[in-house]
Amino acid sequence: MGAADYLIASSLLGVLAQRLIRVICPSCKTEVQPVPEMLKEIGFRHGKSQKEPDRFFEGRGCDRCGNTGFIGRIGIYELMPVNDDIRKLMVGKVDSGLIRKKALASGMRSLRDDGWLKVRQGASSIPEVLRVTQDA
Repeated sequence: MGAADYLIASSLLGVLAQRLIRVICPSCKTEVQPVPEMLKEIGFRHGKSQKEPDRFFEGRGCDRCGNTGFIGRIGIYELMPVNDDIRKLMVGKVDSGLIRKKALASGMRSLRDDGWLKVRQGASSIPEVLRVTQDA
């Protein structure tokens, strides 16, 4: 864009990313037991101190959802507030991966974390969140 790094860093308040995930059809929503590899990939850990879901859902498909198991979409979001630490990294022209690590360490919720929240609420499924996110 031609703007100086320090000008962007000083005027930027935050960076927002969003993705849309499909919502499980309420007409054919069924409880499922996901495979352990999928649970591990999304970050589910048994015995975690915070309350984890004891039920997972997917849509099996019906006439209402066109046999897809989904009807409608909901957003998942990742907001990175640009604080002084992030500004210093931006002006220092460091790798974007380092900026992301610093933001996550500062409490930023990733797209996958927000998707996991939607799974915990029963709104979407683990495979759907994994399909649209690419967290490591």
